[in-house]
Amino acid sequence: MIQRKNRLLSAAAVVGTCAAGALAQTGPDVIVCALPATDYWGQVNGINGYSVATTSGNIGTLPLAWNSGTTNHPVIPQSMYRWKDGRFTMVGQSWLKHAFATIDNGICGSCSGPTGQQLYPGCSDPYGTGLNGSQGNLGPKFEVNATTGAFNANFFAQGQSGNAIFKRLQVARTDIDVVPTTSRYVVESQYIAPDDAAANNGRNNASWQEIRFTGLNSDPSNVGSTQREEPAIFAWQAFDPSVELIPVDYNDGGILCRFWVGAKVVNNNDGTWTYTYAVQNMNSDRSAQAFIVPLGGSNLVTNDSFVGVQYHSGEPYDNTDWSFNKSEFEAEWSGPTFAENQNGNALRWNTLYSFQLTANSAPVDQTGKIRLFKPGAGSEINVNNLPSPSAGGPLPLALFEDAAPPSLVTPGETFIVSVEIDPRDDSLVSNSAVVRYRKNGGAYDTIPLTDVGGNIFEASLEGALCEDNPEWYFTAEGVDAGVINLPAGGSFAPYSTNVGISETTFSDDATTDKGWTMGAPGDTATTGIWERAVSVPTGAQPEGGVAGPSDMCFVTGNAPVGAPDGDNDVDGGTTSLVSPIIDLDGAEVGTTMSFFIWFNNSAGLSPNEDAFRVDLSDDDGGSWSNALTISPTAPESNGGWFRYVIAPAAFVNLTDSVRVRFVAEDVGNGSLVEAAVDFFAVDFEGCANPVEPATCACDWNDDGNLNDQDFFDWVNDFVSQTGPQAGYDFNQDTFENDQDWFDFINCFVTPPVDCQ
Repeated sequence: MIQRKNRLLSAAAVVGTCAAGALAQTGPDVIVCALPATDYWGQVNGINGYSVATTSGNIGTLPLAWNSGTTNHPVIPQSMYRWKDGRFTMVGQSWLKHAFATIDNGICGSCSGPTGQQLYPGCSDPYGTGLNGSQGNLGPKFEVNATTGAFNANFFAQGQSGNAIFKRLQVARTDIDVVPTTSRYVVESQYIAPDDAAANNGRNNASWQEIRFTGLNSDPSNVGSTQREEPAIFAWQAFDPSVELIPVDYNDGGILCRFWVGAKVVNNNDGTWTYTYAVQNMNSDRSAQAFIVPLGGSNLVTNDSFVGVQYHSGEPYDNTDWSFNKSEFEAEWSGPTFAENQNGNALRWNTLYSFQLTANSAPVDQTGKIRLFKPGAGSEINVNNLPSPSAGGPLPLALFEDAAPPSLVTPGETFIVSVEIDPRDDSLVSNSAVVRYRKNGGAYDTIPLTDVGGNIFEASLEGALCEDNPEWYFTAEGVDAGVINLPAGGSFAPYSTNVGISETTFSDDATTDKGWTMGAPGDTATTGIWERAVSVPTGAQPEGGVAGPSDMCFVTGNAPVGAPDGDNDVDGGTTSLVSPIIDLDGAEVGTTMSFFIWFNNSAGLSPNEDAFRVDLSDDDGGSWSNALTISPTAPESNGGWFRYVIAPAAFVNLTDSVRVRFVAEDVGNGSLVEAAVDFFAVDFEGCANPVEPATCACDWNDDGNLNDQDFFDWVNDFVSQTGPQAGYDFNQDTFENDQDWFDFINCFVTPPVDCQ
C-alpha cells in the first residue's frame, strides 16, 4: 500500500511565485501561483491515479471568500496533457478539490490577512498533494457552473473514498511515455470561485507546469517553473512556436467566457497539408457541442481524428467520441445536442479536445465556429483568423503504401516490393515509375516498376546477402505534381529490411516433458512448487492452460479439487521454473522469446505485495539477468492469461547456453500467490549466406552430366584451342601444358565427389 505524503510547502519553496509584479485586478482575483509537485497514488486496471499540489494567490484588490461548507469557496480541478508527434491532447482529469481554509502566507507581496475564511490581496495559500488527493473532499464537475462559480455546498459523493484512482487525476498507463522521445507532459490546475467570477476575473485562473516521468509507478518530477495565468494549451505553443493561439470570447449575462483555440499546419510535400487543432474551454458553462473548420470547397479531406478525455468515478457525462462530418465548405466535429442528451459529451469547462484532418489545399485564415451546447443567446461564436484549407484544385498524383515493406528477406533470394500510384486528377509521366535500390550504402540502381493493375506497381529486387543492408524507395512523376517519392524523404529516408531467416527453434506447450527444471536449487518456497499438469481451477488459479480446461501447462502447485484457494499456493519464498539449455549461438538481435503467463497476487490477507520475474542466463545458469518483472500492482497481476514477447539480446549474450527462469514468490505479508506458464517459444532469427554449389571441373561442357561427351569436347578443345572454355589451364597452375591433359584424364577416370 502506498502511503501518501501531504507535501506541506515551506515559505522558501514558493517565495516569489505569486505576483509581486502582477497587475492587480479590481475585486478578488484568484490565480494559480505554482504547481510544486505531482504525486502518484497507484494504478487500477491500467489507469494511474495522481494528485497535483497547488499554491493559489489573490492578485486582486479585495479579499476572496474561502468559507468551508458553503457555496463561497474555490473548487480546484487537476489535469494532465501530452505533446506528442506535434499534437497536444488532454490525457487525464480529476474531480474538484473543495477548498476549506486559508493560511494567508505573506509570500506573494504585502499580505496582512489572517488565517481563516478569506484570501487577502497579495496573500497565497498552499494545498499539498495529499490534500488535493484527499478523496472525501473531491466533488464532481457536473455540479459546478464555471461561468458564475456556483455549485452545491453539499456536493455529490462528499466524504466518499475508494481505490487508488477514485476521483483523482486519472491517466491511462498507455498514455505515459516513461522514456520520452517526442513526448512532453504538463499538469494544470484552475481555481473557480463565485466572487472571482462575479468580478469578471475568471479567465486567468489556470496555470501549467511541465513534468517528466521516470517510471510508471513513481512520482513525476517538475521541469522548469510554473507558467502562471496561462491555461495548458499555451504549453503547446511553448513547445512548438509555429502553433497559433486564438482567444474566442462571448458574453454570458455580463460575464466574459473564453475558449482558446490552437492551430498548427504542416505541409506534407505531397500535395496535402495536415491541420491539427485543439480547443480548450476555460470558463464556459454553456460548453461546446461542435467545432467547425471552413473549407474552400473542392477539397479532398482524409485522416480525420478526434481525441477527447475520459470522465470517471461517477460523473454522469457520456464519453462517446465526437463524430466527423464534411460538406463542400465545412468540416465539423460534433457531439449530441443538449436537447438530445443533457449529459452528452460536450466540451465542458477545464477540458481540451484535439482535432486533426488532412486536406489537399494550403492554409488561409478563415472564420471557424464553435457551436455552444446549452441553450442561450446565440448558438455559435466565431473563431477568427483560423488557419484552414483554402479552395482545393485538381488532385495531384500521389504515392501510397500498397503493403508494409518486408521486415525480413531470405539471403540471396529475390523479393517483391509494390506501391500504389494513384494519378487522381493528374497524369503519370510515361516510364517515370521506378524503384531505386541499393545495397551496402552504395549507389542506387534504377529498376522500372511494372503496372499490375488497380494502380498497383511492383518490381523484383535482387537478393541481398547478410551484410548488405538493402534499401529502396519509390519515385514517380505527375504532370502536375512533379516528382513524388515514397517515403517522402527518398534517398535520405528509404525503406530498408533485415536479411536473414526466422524459424521457431524451440517450443513447448507443456504436453510432453522437454527438460524443464521445476523447483530449482536456492528456492525457499515450502508450497506451490512448479509442476507440469492440468491446472486445477481456484479463485486465483486458472482452469487448464491457454488452450482450454484440459490443456496442460506449468503451474505453481495443484491442490485437490474443491480445496480452499490457498491450499497449495506459493508460500514461504520463491519457486523457480527453469528451461532446458537453448542454443542461440549465431542468432541475431531480432530473435524473440514468447510465452503466456498467469499471475495472481490480488487475494489473501495482504494482497498486491509480490512480484513475478522472468530472468535470462547466457552461461547455463551461472548468472542471471532480469528481463521482465510483473509488479504486484500491475493490471496483469490479478489473474488472466497474458502473452509476453522479449528480445533476449537486450539482456544477455546470445550463446549456446541460454536458459530462461520463471520465478514466483511469496515474500510479502501473506498474499495468495498463484502462477502458470504456457506456450513457450523461441523464434530464432539469424543469417547465413547461401553457399555456391560446387562445380565438377571435368564436366567440360557444363551440362550437369559427366559422360563421354565431356571427354570428346576436352580433346577437341585442347587440340584445337578453339573451344568455349576460358583457357585450358585445367589444374590452375598458370601454365597450359601436358599436365593439364593428364589432370583432366585423372579427373574423368576417377571423378571427385563434386562430379558424382
